[in-house]
Amino acid sequence: KEIQFPKIVNEETEDWYCLIEKGYLPYQSPQTAPKSYVIGEDWKKVLKQSLSTEKGKHWYGYNQLGVVLYAKGDIEGAKDAWTKSITCEANLWAERNLGMLALNEEKNTEEGLNNLQRAYDFGGKKWLCFLREYAGKLVAYGQDDKWIEIYHSLVDDFQKDSRLQVYLAFALFHVGKLEDAKKILNPNFVLNDVKEGELSLSKLWIDLHIAIIAKEDNISIEEASKLVNERYPLPYELDFRMH
Repeated sequence: KEIQFPKIVNEETEDWYCLIEKGYLPYQSPQTAPKSYVIGEDWKKVLKQSLSTEKGKHWYGYNQLGVVLYAKGDIEGAKDAWTKSITCEANLWAERNLGMLALNEEKNTEEGLNNLQRAYDFGGKKWLCFLREYAGKLVAYGQDDKWIEIYHSLVDDFQKDSRLQVYLAFALFHVGKLEDAKKILNPNFVLNDVKEGELSLSKLWIDLHIAIIAKEDNISIEEASKLVNERYPLPYELDFRMH
């Protein structure tokens, strides 16, 4: 007996129905985020067909093709598709993807951060999801001063985001602004998207207060590390380690 699946048409599926039924993926402005993604050999085939049509050859189609190719492990194919996406029209989404590919697959820090900077310039500052990724990479690759500067240029709602505040605390700690970092990372701090087993907060708390003790007592980091648990015990509210 043939199984009948319901046809669900909504914002996330309408473009894909157009691709299947009309043969092309509709254009959308790069100022809006992709509504959804697909993966699979069949989707690769129809996306390539769409890109051969007048209506389907645009930045969005190449960006989506790059996602499909990357999911299949075709790194060079994905890079080529995302590069063509930007050639069609400057957009932060393909720049972001190229940046992550350069950092994660090619281990090319300079190129990856340059791509992410261009993504930021193309409108990334308007998207919290992008800013969280960008902040994480800036802090991870020693661009702390840049993240501090960017953070203070953001709108108030984004500055209140707890994940961005954590990256700010890390950056401040890295550049030696210990008291400023301590003001953020206090026992009342709540990280809204924390995951069980995440060590970022506990590690930052311990490392930060070791540095504070070393500075206050004029002793070595090694000596200060022996005092931190007694003088500045990790608050229960910030301890998400697995027990």
